[in-house]
Amino acid sequence: MAGAHGNSMGDDSWTECEKATDNGSSYISELSPSAHRGRLVTLSILFVTLGQVVAYLVGWGLSSTTHGWRWMVGLGSSPAIVQLGLLFFMPETPRWLKKVGDTEGARHVLSRVYGKNSEAVVEAILRAIGMEILSEEEAPIKIRNSWLAKNSLMYFSATIFSQLQFSSPTLASLSIAVTNLIFTMVAMVFIDRVGRRRILLYSIPIMVLGLCTVALAFTFFDQKAPASTKSPTTIGKAKGPWAYLILVSMIVYVSSYAIGMGNVPWQQSELFPLSIRSLGSSIATATNWGSNFVVGLTFLPMMELLSPAWTFVTYALVCMVGWGCIWKIYPETMGLGLEEVGALLKDGWGVKESLQRL
Repeated sequence: MAGAHGNSMGDDSWTECEKATDNGSSYISELSPSAHRGRLVTLSILFVTLGQVVAYLVGWGLSSTTHGWRWMVGLGSSPAIVQLGLLFFMPETPRWLKKVGDTEGARHVLSRVYGKNSEAVVEAILRAIGMEILSEEEAPIKIRNSWLAKNSLMYFSATIFSQLQFSSPTLASLSIAVTNLIFTMVAMVFIDRVGRRRILLYSIPIMVLGLCTVALAFTFFDQKAPASTKSPTTIGKAKGPWAYLILVSMIVYVSSYAIGMGNVPWQQSELFPLSIRSLGSSIATATNWGSNFVVGLTFLPMMELLSPAWTFVTYALVCMVGWGCIWKIYPETMGLGLEEVGALLKDGWGVKESLQRL
């Protein structure tokens, strides 16, 4: 699991790209004890957010250096080299080993995960995995996709702060990245205590509040006012109180995003049965990246055509629709083993059944 966490940071810290997060979260989910699975998957996201903070700092530090962009690109290879070394120390997951018939190998990996004097637990998990494999061979498989969202503010914060005429948009953006890091730590503490479903239902309304406040502030913000002339080594003065309200509202939005939507969707692999876990997680991740593509393609045109205020109102409406979908179809999987989640979803969404056990 340490190797998987290292891979998360290796792929993301310098390039701010999350292409390996799906594989890493699936791998960690299959290795983790059910009581700590949410926390351990969130830890991999924590490394991603830490990498983003480092990337902002490196980019800011090299922005005034001659040919600094060459160093930025070149340094991106160092995490990948570390990742390559860590891969050699990562075992196969016990569920995959059991599926291909290597029961002893699966037993060995589970014994390493659960420690000494855990023979009864290991054998129980092996039996549950075997029963899941058998049931999948006897019944048709249903694929369910989890609802995913991506934060456009993380992509375009520097552009937004440039419009707000902060004298150092990069440093202003760093406040967003640091907020994301801090509240990912908060999510890691509570995800296995509060539960995935509750965290989403509690945090998305705060996201909506933050987006609506940004929209309101942009309505009164005068983009034709003169810019600040502060030194680029400080955030400097922006144009009036509305600019600061936008900054605070973005921090509120990102903090609630990091607690909920920034982490819970990456628990997606626990929703899929073993035989299609890789396929299902890949489809869900492709949906996420497709949404990111749409956001990246349309954000600036929407800011131009609809105005910044209506752009953020649109995002708030998307979040509200997402909240409704989660309330209706997303079950609580906190504390359940992967095989127990499969049984919960066998005959429906399992929302009512998942809430009855809490």
